[in-house]
Amino acid sequence: FTSRILATEVVENRMCLDSPIHYYLGYPLKDDLQITLQSLSNHTSGLPRLEGSRWTNLISNFKSQPYAKNDSAWMENYLHHEISVDSVTKGHSNYSN
Repeated sequence: FTSRILATEVVENRMCLDSPIHYYLGYPLKDDLQITLQSLSNHTSGLPRLEGSRWTNLISNFKSQPYAKNDSAWMENYLHHEISVDSVTKGHSNYSN
């Protein structure tokens, strides 16, 4: 679903795959990380599958939606202060939510 939306935006010249995501978010990422739409869409950004302790919580309660209670303020705080990229997986396909 999201790949179809992204493809439409690129074809209609409203987005560019090589653009860093902070351009569309309107604020910089922690440590000035340069993550592009392309690296997000093909899972080569180096982002972890689930952030922090959410993986453990998800396994403990498989029916839960790990991001259900997060809003845009939480996301902005996470991207400003907590986000990290795995240098081993960056540039290599590694599925992440």
